[in-house]
This record gives sequence, C-alpha cells and structure tokens, in this order.
Amino acid sequence: MKKVSERATYQEHLTTYYDRQSAVYSATYTGEGRYPTGFHRLQIALAMIDALRPKPKKVLDAGCGDARMVIRLQKRAISCTGFDVSDGMLEVGRKYLREEKLSEGLITHGDIYKIPAKKNSLDLLLSLGVLENLDRHNEIFREFRRVLKPKGRVLISLENHLFSLFSFNQHTLRFLQRLFKDIKIPA
Repeated sequence: MKKVSERATYQEHLTTYYDRQSAVYSATYTGEGRYPTGFHRLQIALAMIDALRPKPKKVLDAGCGDARMVIRLQKRAISCTGFDVSDGMLEVGRKYLREEKLSEGLITHGDIYKIPAKKNSLDLLLSLGVLENLDRHNEIFREFRRVLKPKGRVLISLENHLFSLFSFNQHTLRFLQRLFKDIKIPA
C-alpha cells in the first residue's frame, strides 16, 4: 500500500512540475536558449522519422508536451496525435495547434500506463524525454507492444543526467538494442 501511495505522490509531483514549466518549456525548442536540448532532440527525431521506410501513416506521441512534434508531423502529411499527463502542457499545445490552424482534438490528456489507442493500431510510437521521469518501464513497454502494429516502431529519447546534450552513441545503441530484444520489439 505504501508503494502505491509513493508512486501516486511522485506522479502528482511530476504533473505539477510540468504544469508549472509549461509556460517556459517551449524555449528549449527554439535553439536560442541556454540549453537547447529540445531543439536538437526534435531535429534528430524528425530526421529519423523522415528516413523511415515505409513512411509511418499513424503516429502517437506519448508525452506530447506542447504538441510540437504533433504539429511538425501533421505538416509532413503524417497522421499524428498525442497525449500528455500535464494539463498545463496540453493548454500550451492547444494554443500552438490553433495558431497552426490544426484541430485541438489532436492532443488529449492521457496516461502512458494505459495508452489511449487501440491494439495494433500504430505504425510509430514516440516518447521523447518521458521515460527517464517514470518507473514501471515493463508496464510501459507492454503498452507500447499492445498499441503497435506487428512491424510498428518506437522512437524514444532518454535524458543523460551526466551530460545533458542529446547524444546517440554506440553504448546507447547497444543498450537500446538489448532492451528492445528483451521486450520483443524489433530494434
């Protein structure tokens, strides 16, 4: 019982944190801030998605934040929706969607432990900068497997607390290949 209470308290803290950060979060994606990690992560993720063959048709951004990736992929004619646990982030995302003349319904409130998508419905699942904030990764990866089509793909990014610039080196690659093999998602 105590573990459930601690987890609920942590998740409440995380939601509150991102609700408070929602007003300044976008600055990390402009490339002009002191720590433009979001900008670099976005550029790398978009390049990786652009290189995918076949091109994904249905994408879900799990932890979509301010909907930046949803907007970028919609503009690339890729059907992308998203969800986030933070109402503050979703409000900023809805503002950006309105500015881009896209439906606010592309993003919703959701829980990564119970992904709001049908079984075998997605070509690509994104989770950028989310997993390092959460526990119970086995449950999350089971959900990823549930919603992905048989040849579906996952694109994740993890924050490196030792060096906070986005990197994708051989050690990270080997770690992710082992992880995906263990959870039976093709690397």
